[in-house]
Amino acid sequence: MCNLYSMTTNQEAIRRLFDVAPEFDLTGNLEGGEIYPRRSAPIIRQKRDGAREMVMTEWGFPRVKRELKKDGTPYAPTPSTNIRNSHYPMWRDWRQDPQYRCLVPVTKFAEPNPKAKQAGQPKNIWFDVAGAEEGVFAFAGLWRSWEGDWIKARGNKQTEVHAFYTCEPNALVKPIHPKAMPVILHPDDYEAWLNGSWDEVKSLQAPFPEKGMRIVDGE
Repeated sequence: MCNLYSMTTNQEAIRRLFDVAPEFDLTGNLEGGEIYPRRSAPIIRQKRDGAREMVMTEWGFPRVKRELKKDGTPYAPTPSTNIRNSHYPMWRDWRQDPQYRCLVPVTKFAEPNPKAKQAGQPKNIWFDVAGAEEGVFAFAGLWRSWEGDWIKARGNKQTEVHAFYTCEPNALVKPIHPKAMPVILHPDDYEAWLNGSWDEVKSLQAPFPEKGMRIVDGE
């Protein structure tokens, strides 16, 4: 599963590509770079009035164990970053309402290199979308509010979180990660993802054509 991706620092380009007016960019001075689970990252979502806004959310839906530890205390939540089986209850209630769908801006994403233990092999293999405008593309995501002990720096304050869908890997990704790859949306599908019913958009949980992607580097 993808647990590392990167995002550009070109804030103006992101707003333009995802049709976000400057007054609805609530991210402040956006910093790019590598993004890991439980880190803040921008998403684009649609408000009830139809305008799109860009906000910062934490990557990963909190997954809470119902059982308690032996000492009677609850387990700390763990991040569920990828959505494969969207019929599970933790995802189903959020996918139905387009209000909770989002676009996750990305410039490239990494999968662990299965040959990483061999001499001279990189730890990760990075992928991007060839020909993406400004080098930016989008994962199909969900967001929700969360109140509880999640990000230590925030204590028990309310925050917002996101995760993104995965699907069967295409022929480019499969040799590196045979189980899944992120769902990459074509720009023509952004509007449908943010507004359509689940029956209208569920077919978008499909692999992006391998001819439209490339391996960009390993590290």
